[in-house]
Order: sequence, then structure tokens, then C-alpha cells
Amino acid sequence: MLENLRLTGFGLISACAIAVPLLTVGPATAAQSVDGDACDIWAWSIDDDPKGLNVRSGPSTAHGVIAVLPPPKRKEGYVFRTEVEVKESQAGWFRITQAVVPDYLDEGGDQTVFEGEGWVSGGGLGLLLNRIKLYEAPSTEATVVAELLDGNVDGPDSFTVERLYACTGWWVEVEATLGERRHRGWASGTCSNQVTTCP
Repeated sequence: MLENLRLTGFGLISACAIAVPLLTVGPATAAQSVDGDACDIWAWSIDDDPKGLNVRSGPSTAHGVIAVLPPPKRKEGYVFRTEVEVKESQAGWFRITQAVVPDYLDEGGDQTVFEGEGWVSGGGLGLLLNRIKLYEAPSTEATVVAELLDGNVDGPDSFTVERLYACTGWWVEVEATLGERRHRGWASGTCSNQVTTCP
């Protein structure tokens, strides 16, 4: 529920992104096809640059900008962030196929602000995890490298991560801060809903 939203340990508030127009930079071109790890997750932009988050044609800054996703907006005390569908990762970059502005505050449907294929840096993406354990590899049989459960908890059995490194299937490699220490590892149970935790 919206009345239960609160600031997380990373300065994020679970809320939605406000509908704003997509900013484009020159003519859009097709994203480069590369061999990476296929996955199927959703995340949201955490880039606070007022110019927005760049979407590039390939997985590096050497590739041209084909679009710019809207920056976070504030409304009535909430921070609203654009959500993206992620289908692949390579070298810290993530291939997205769409970006939407969810309508959590008012009925009327989501607004699509990007369609096609493009690449976004994992440093500009975040999400919730419904699991508190981070593993050394994308498997529950792997060694547990951290259990993230303290004041940074965003809800029952969930926490917000501050950077994505890679993904495969429904697993994602993330970085999160617990107290004064940063931890990096793999987790499943991702959630991009900024209003509440996922089932």
C-alpha cells in the first residue's frame, strides 16, 4: 500500500515512475546483437542524472545513444522510477526490450517510453529481491556469501539492491550494502514492483 512506502537504506522509495515523454537523441538505430547471458527479469532506473539514463546500441559506452529514459521524479513525497524489461546481460550491461512508467498513483494504465532493443549500464539499474541470501554462483547449491537482513530491509523478506552486474534466467548478480559493508552475489526472486513486495 502506498501509505506504507518508506525511504530505503539506499535513498530509494518504493514508488512508481511518473509518465514523462521519452527523450531521443538522433535517429534510433537497432541494438547490436551480441553473445551474452539470456535472462527474464524487470528492474528500474536508479540513475539520478537529471538528463536521464542513456540507452545505447551496444553493451559499452563506445556505442551510440539511441534513447534516453526519464530520470526519477518526485511527487507528493514519493520518488518515481522508470521500469525496464531485461532480456540479456554482458560485461555489466543489460539488454532491454521496453521501458514503462507504471501508473501506481492513478488509474489509466502504464505508459511505454521505450520499445525495441537497447543496452543500459547495470550501474543505473536496481530492483527488489524477495530472497535475503546472496550466493557465489546462480544456484541454491552454491556457497552463501551474505545474508542481507537488517535495517536495510524494505519489506518482509525483501531488500533493495544498488547495482546489477549480470543475469541468467531468473537469477541476477547484484551489489548491496549491509551496514558499512558491500556485498556482491547472486540471488533469485527478483521484483520490480516499487509499491509493494512481489508474491
